[in-house]
Amino acid sequence: MDRQARVATFAELAARILALPSERPRLVAVDGPGGAGKSIFATRLSEALDSAPIVHSDDFATGEPGQEWWPRLQCQVIEPLVAGRPARYQRYDWERQSLVEWRGNFRRAGLDSRRRVERPPRRRRLPRPSDLGPRAARSPFGARLAARR
Repeated sequence: MDRQARVATFAELAARILALPSERPRLVAVDGPGGAGKSIFATRLSEALDSAPIVHSDDFATGEPGQEWWPRLQCQVIEPLVAGRPARYQRYDWERQSLVEWRGNFRRAGLDSRRRVERPPRRRRLPRPSDLGPRAARSPFGARLAARR
């Protein structure tokens, strides 16, 4: 597997994801430290994938030591999608410190393999470091963005 870094537009990345052979839904995970821009990245990739659903791990994680969140994600989202059933999950509310409303009822985690992204990529401004929060503005990533402006 080629591990060399590449720069691509969200439309190009979406096209690469859709080009992968699959009879099942495609699940894309976005990983990184807090303030790195995971939510922004996931939103823009979702838009390029015709508004594919986004499931945030914050809706599962409780922050409690020893409290596992992965089994709920697997049981409520991943297993139903793989089996071809709609996925629903119960969101964890950090302020109430409890499970609250159910979300979802979606059947896909990407697009059906018969569809393609056809619209041209939209021209967007680069995010400002301030768009990503105070910690990101001081990070090496934020410094690189500021230098590109």
